[in-house]
Amino acid sequence: MNKKVWTLIALLVCALVAAVPRAAADTATYDLTIANAAINTAGYPDGTLFATVTLTLNGNAIDVEVKSNPDFAIGRVSSFGFNVVGSTAGLNVGNLTSGFTFNSGGANNVSEFGNFQFTIDGSGSTSTTDLTFTVTRTGGFSSVSQLYSPNSDGYAFESHVLVLDSSGNIVTTGYVGNGPVTPEPASLALFGSGLVALGGVLRRRKKLAA
Repeated sequence: MNKKVWTLIALLVCALVAAVPRAAADTATYDLTIANAAINTAGYPDGTLFATVTLTLNGNAIDVEVKSNPDFAIGRVSSFGFNVVGSTAGLNVGNLTSGFTFNSGGANNVSEFGNFQFTIDGSGSTSTTDLTFTVTRTGGFSSVSQLYSPNSDGYAFESHVLVLDSSGNIVTTGYVGNGPVTPEPASLALFGSGLVALGGVLRRRKKLAA
């Protein structure tokens, strides 16, 4: 490859590196794939995709969506737990799915997943497949990464999952925590388009050489 091709590769890498922080600051998605013993015993081992957490920066606030996969629902005490990077002054939750309440008591211990600063709680009969709310605080947020703070056990999120049968009846309940981070779609799209452009350049060079 000549100097022009290497220059194109370098520009592609620089563009990707520059774009990742901006994309990550706008939105991020995390999978809940680690289960406690109750869920494991029900036949759903670690690695099962129980739910997906999506964080979206909305001005100085962060919108949160916790969406369960088929065969599961979210509900009961400690329906969802999270931690915050930095100040918790004035931290509050709004636009919360009906039937759920915000618990700001702190140090909420959840099964084998440790303590969480804040939890969203449901009643004994409350459940949903799509839990949503908005987090605000004094001074606001500048990045969704400020709502991703692993505790001492390594978990940034937990969810109380209800395992359902084919009729929608609850088979068992238990807790799940976050697994590996999902790659940022915007970054992957940028990288993919760059590879396509690079492939076009190389094909043209090959034709000219022939």
